[in-house]
Amino acid sequence: MKITNVQHPLLVRRIPETVQGTAQEAPGSGGAAEAMKEQVRELRETRRASMRRVRKEQEYAAEQRRFSKASKYGINPDGLRRNLTYLKHRASNSYFVRVIDASTDKVIREVPPEEQLDRIARMREFIASHYRF
Repeated sequence: MKITNVQHPLLVRRIPETVQGTAQEAPGSGGAAEAMKEQVRELRETRRASMRRVRKEQEYAAEQRRFSKASKYGINPDGLRRNLTYLKHRASNSYFVRVIDASTDKVIREVPPEEQLDRIARMREFIASHYRF
């Protein structure tokens, strides 16, 4: 049986080149040839699984590079430009952030929501009016 080196840029495996030669030399050893064929199949399946895993890792790395490049220039991965505005809520004396679409100047989101800060301010006023500290 001949063994050859299979060169691959990511994986290097040793796979039997032919299995038929061993079966022809010993007519009664059909089981050994089948076992070798099964080993070859297992090696190839292992290599395919490794290649799938490597491809998945490469796709993940490419996605991460795309995301980091987009966030570096203020573009989210969907291609939308957004601006962040930091504001101080006077009644509750807290800061909040507004996410604004740069093309339409529309408020997309507030973190935390301004209504929540209003509720906090009203609760503080209520507590301050009923209880003296």
